[in-house]
Amino acid sequence: MRRTMKRVEDIFDVWFDSAVASWATLGFPGKTAEFDQLWPADFITEGQDQTRGWFYSQLGASTIAFGKAPYRSVCMHGFALDAEGKKMSKSFGNVVTPEEVIAKVGVDVLRLYVLSSSAPWDDLKFNWEGVGTINRAVNILWNVYRFPLPYMILDTFEPDTVNGVWDDSYVRAHLSRMPDEDRFIISRINSVAAIIDSALKECQLHRATRELVTFILEDLSRWYVQLVRPRMWLEGESEQKVFAYETMYYVMRRLISLLAPFCPHLTEEVYQNLRCRNDPASVHLLDWHAGDLLLVDASLEHAIDIVRSFDDACANARQAGKRKLRWPVSEVVVVTGSETVKDAVERLNTVCRDRANARRVSVVTGDGTGSAGTRNR
Repeated sequence: MRRTMKRVEDIFDVWFDSAVASWATLGFPGKTAEFDQLWPADFITEGQDQTRGWFYSQLGASTIAFGKAPYRSVCMHGFALDAEGKKMSKSFGNVVTPEEVIAKVGVDVLRLYVLSSSAPWDDLKFNWEGVGTINRAVNILWNVYRFPLPYMILDTFEPDTVNGVWDDSYVRAHLSRMPDEDRFIISRINSVAAIIDSALKECQLHRATRELVTFILEDLSRWYVQLVRPRMWLEGESEQKVFAYETMYYVMRRLISLLAPFCPHLTEEVYQNLRCRNDPASVHLLDWHAGDLLLVDASLEHAIDIVRSFDDACANARQAGKRKLRWPVSEVVVVTGSETVKDAVERLNTVCRDRANARRVSVVTGDGTGSAGTRNR
């Protein structure tokens, strides 16, 4: 059915129209049901140029009409500027359109870049180098997702489910028997989830997205995948391989659910392949996961941080001694006065030996005594 629409020719004031928007859009005063349920608004946002026209006009009108603010929280966002902090203008020739960025890297990369590069209330200094960094991070995530798939398919792996719906019951039941690297990445994704949940409640989108990018690059790709790779190559039935499969599946499911608000298309693509028979139809229909503190092992996360420092120190020592990583060494000695460092290297000694390509890793404490099970010096 076709109808002719006409513009309202005379209005009181354009800013008055904005001022009453929070209840006018709900049909108030003609309708009251939605107004009673939804008003005042939980959140409003606009740019720096809308202080008077949007924020204050609503506040003034609502205070007069109802004696209270029409919104519970406010976020005033910044503007998109060029790399030098100048306003984008066609006359200056420094305009970069969203369509141009999307054509090169896709909409998800653009979203993640904009959200992670600066706080929402700060101006964004757009630069292609930053876009490239985020694009590489997204490509790494895609490669991490694809990495275990051939092995899972070869072994006909099926994630543990209850009535065709996936949850974390397998992880909870087997966590105490899993290798430290599995327990670490499970702990870390839950720590990240808690950080992201807290950041989003405070509208700190930059903090949430940066935490996700750091997790993808540092914790998942450069650390866990490197440690777990040999277990994927094990032939035949192996509990250690199943632990690796279940851990990767668990982490990817949790990760894409956290990333979904920021990269909706990529996460949907991954989810559809990881989805179990009776799971929700879309990643965007999953319940929000704010992290399970019972699966967080802060001491193990700290120990892994220490081992990462050990890893960096070994790389520097090899570079100074002109010994490439593929050349094994008989022993690496850690000299420390910290009991925390000593305990971490002892607990994760197998990981240390593997990362250092050494037959043994010893610890020498400040008093000159060696650690248990290693050679005293």
